[in-house]
Amino acid sequence: MSLRLFLLAIGLTARAVFAAAELQAPKTVMVGKEVELRLTDGGKPIAQAEIRITSPSAQAATVNTAVAILRSSPFTLSQVKAVTYQGDRLLVLEKRSDNWCLAIAPAGATGFITCESLDVAAYNGPLGFTDAQGNFSTANLAVAPSTIEVTAFRNNQPIACTKLRVDPYTYDRTETITKSITYRERRFVRADGDGPFTMQILEVDPTDPDLDILPVRANDRAIGR
Repeated sequence: MSLRLFLLAIGLTARAVFAAAELQAPKTVMVGKEVELRLTDGGKPIAQAEIRITSPSAQAATVNTAVAILRSSPFTLSQVKAVTYQGDRLLVLEKRSDNWCLAIAPAGATGFITCESLDVAAYNGPLGFTDAQGNFSTANLAVAPSTIEVTAFRNNQPIACTKLRVDPYTYDRTETITKSITYRERRFVRADGDGPFTMQILEVDPTDPDLDILPVRANDRAIGR
C-alpha cells in the first residue's frame, strides 16, 4: 500500500471513530450550574476519555473584590454595563496591556473590567476524564453566557464533539423599588457543596438627582447589622 493510501485509510478510520462515538450533553444550561456529560459508542460507555473545552478561546476569572464594575469602554467613568460581586465568575476574552480585561459577566453583558479585580485561570483546555460508566460532570463549564464546544479525546485524537448554550444567570427575585433603586435576591450553593447562601443586593443609581445617599446607624447602634 502506498503512503498516500495508508494516510487516507487512517483518516477514514479516524472519521469513522468520531462518527460512532456520541458525547451527550444538555442543549442549554444556566450560568453556575453543574454540567453532566456522557460518552458512549453504540450505547456502550467509553471510559478514560479526556474531556476538553475546544471553544471559545478564553480564560475564566473570579471577582476578588467586594464589587467590580463592568463598563462599556476601558475608562473609569464610562457607562456601567453590569455590577459583579466577590465570587462571581466571568469569561475573559482579552487581557489588555492597560490593565483592562474584556469579559462576559454572568448576567450576559460584555464589557471592560479592571484585571486587578479578577483572579484569572485557564478555561479553554482539559477538564478531566470520563469514569467507568462514561460519565463526566463539571462545575467549571457554565461560567458565563456563551456557546461552548466540548470535545472528547482518546489517545490525543478527537472522537466526539457536542455544543451547548450557557444561558445568563437570572436572579431568584427582582423588585423595582424606584426608577433608580432595584432590589435583587440570589440563592446559590458553592461548587464545593457549601451553602445554601442568600445574597441580598440593592442596586442604586447615584446619578439620580432625586436621590440622596446618607450614612445611618444600624438599629441606632454604633455596632450592629
